[in-house]
Amino acid sequence: MPTIEHQKVLFNENVKSLAYTKLLEAHFEKITTIMVRDNAIIQALADGYTQAQVAHHLEILRARVSQVVKKYKSSEYLTPDPYFIDFPYMF
Repeated sequence: MPTIEHQKVLFNENVKSLAYTKLLEAHFEKITTIMVRDNAIIQALADGYTQAQVAHHLEILRARVSQVVKKYKSSEYLTPDPYFIDFPYMF
C-alpha cells in the first residue's frame, strides 16, 4: 500500500500553493548585504518556513527574524525580491 506523505499547503488570498518550493539554503545563497538577507528572510517565511527554521539556518536569534518581519510589515522593505538592488541612477 502506498504511503501518504504530508505536504504543507499555504493559503494566500484563497489560493492554495505548496510550501517549501525552494530549499532553505537556496533562499540565502546570494546574500551580500543585510537588506538582501532581510528580504530573503521574508521570502523564506512566505515559502512556508518558520521563523525558528530560518533563524537556525542563519545562526541568528529568532527574535532577530521577528524584528525583520516587523520592519517588513511597517513597509521599510518594499521589494518582495530578495536579490533586488536599488541603484538610484540605473539606466
